Amino acid sequence: MKKILLVAISLMVIFSGCKKEEGLDGTNGTNGKDGADGNANVKSLNITINPSDWQAVGNSGEADFKYVASYDTDLITKDIADNGVVLVFYYNDGANFQLPIVITYDGYTRYFNFMYGEGGIAITSKDSDLLSVKPTADIDFRIVIIEGSALATKSNVNLSDYNEVKKAFNLE
Repeated sequence: MKKILLVAISLMVIFSGCKKEEGLDGTNGTNGKDGADGNANVKSLNITINPSDWQAVGNSGEADFKYVASYDTDLITKDIADNGVVLVFYYNDGANFQLPIVITYDGYTRYFNFMYGEGGIAITSKDSDLLSVKPTADIDFRIVIIEGSALATKSNVNLSDYNEVKKAFNLE
């Protein structure tokens, strides 16, 4: 028993005599440059609707006949659908035109409109002659999704002007 006690005391003396050495402090890194302020409550995306994306809805020659292209996105939440706003712009040759839009072609008029709900958006194309023809070329659209809280702070923004919206909400 005396041997165990003697070994235990010896170990305590040995380990209590050890001392940890402190290393030198490293130099501080340089601070990074602040980035531009963003807006987490506003999202934007560019989409291209291909001719194969358009689906006929209704009966040709009847007032409800149109083509519809759907685009799924989780950016349109229930809160956005209930309290926010979604803007869609037809983008062509460097210019943006807010939907709904009326475009006059050779003797007839094409109407682009849209609707949205939680999880997605649908863009419609309808011709004035009720014999809507499926769009035959890719069409570019810009979608801006704004939460209700962000919209409330920018009530003076002209939402029909994409460039003003882009500037006001710091969109890329």
